[in-house]
Amino acid sequence: MEKGSNMKKTINFRTILLIVMCIVLGVLFVKNGLESKNGVGSPITQQSTKPSVSVTIDTGKSTEVLTASVSSNSPYEALQIVAEQNNRVLSTKQYDFGVFVTGVGDVMTTAEYGWIYYVNSVSGTVAADAYELKSGDQVEWKFEKSIF
Repeated sequence: MEKGSNMKKTINFRTILLIVMCIVLGVLFVKNGLESKNGVGSPITQQSTKPSVSVTIDTGKSTEVLTASVSSNSPYEALQIVAEQNNRVLSTKQYDFGVFVTGVGDVMTTAEYGWIYYVNSVSGTVAADAYELKSGDQVEWKFEKSIF
C-alpha cells in the first residue's frame, strides 16, 4: 500500500509542479506583452498614424487658394492645420452633431454663402470633425453658395 501511496504523491507533485510552471510562464508572457518602449508595465497601444491627405482651401477669391499636404483624421482637423500654417483664424460653432465652420480668416459665413467641405470631390454628409479620412484623400474646403 505504501508504494501506491508514494506513486500518488509523485503524480500529485508532478501535476502541481506542471500547473505552477504554466502559471509562471503565463505571468511572464503577459508581463512581456505589457512592456513597451516607454517602460515596463505600460499597456501596449497600437500606434495609429494619421492619414496623409491633400487639402485645398478656396475662399472664393480668385487670388486666394491655399493648398497643403497634411496628416489628419478629419476634414476639420486638416482645415485647422492648414489655417494655422497660413495664419488664418478659424471661427466655428459647436452643435450636437459636430462642429460647423463659420469663418476662415476674414471670410465669414453669410445667409447665402458658407464653408462646405468635400472629400474626393464629394460633399460631406456628416460634420467635418466626424468624417474619418483615409490616406490619399483629397480634402477641399470651399466658400460657396449654400444649398440650405
